[in-house]
Amino acid sequence: MDEIKSAWEIALERTKEIKTDRKALEEKELVTEGKKIASQYLDEAEMQEISVAIKKIEAKSKKFVIKGITNALLANYVLPLNEYAQARNSRVKEALKVISGKSPAVESLLGQIDGFFDNYTNERSQIESSLEKQYAPRLRQKEAALAQQMGQPVELKAAQDPEFIGLLKKNLGMYDEKYQQVLNQAKEEILRILGETM
Repeated sequence: MDEIKSAWEIALERTKEIKTDRKALEEKELVTEGKKIASQYLDEAEMQEISVAIKKIEAKSKKFVIKGITNALLANYVLPLNEYAQARNSRVKEALKVISGKSPAVESLLGQIDGFFDNYTNERSQIESSLEKQYAPRLRQKEAALAQQMGQPVELKAAQDPEFIGLLKKNLGMYDEKYQQVLNQAKEEILRILGETM
């Protein structure tokens, strides 16, 4: 009769041929450590602290820790949809300057992204304003219908109307997608430049 095996024994049999690559595991841990440093910096730390943290990294580990920091920073470099995103982008930009060693190429690209973000914000506001103007007659019709039902004047705002909100989301979604593609290309360029300097 066959021996009944525990789940642990079965798992060991299945994994006995899998060998761990210690070097790859160590590199992954260093990248994760870099991501933690970036996260702490973005959430609570001062600019000085990220540069101090980078100086404390051993030379042999530095490349992988900085890779983790860079990846985390770029993941947090987003379209400036609100003040929080704008403030966070500012912190990301300053940290990227430190990591690059104030590389002129990185600083130039970050300056271009600033201009890109300004255009994005201005155009987004123009789209919202234009849609509100286009939607105004429809909103007046809804106000008139509600006033007739309720027997008193009703004032509606576009931002409160589900139909307008749906229209706005659709238009801004297409717009945001185009800008996101350009931002992704800029992030890839930053990674390329930083890869050459490390």
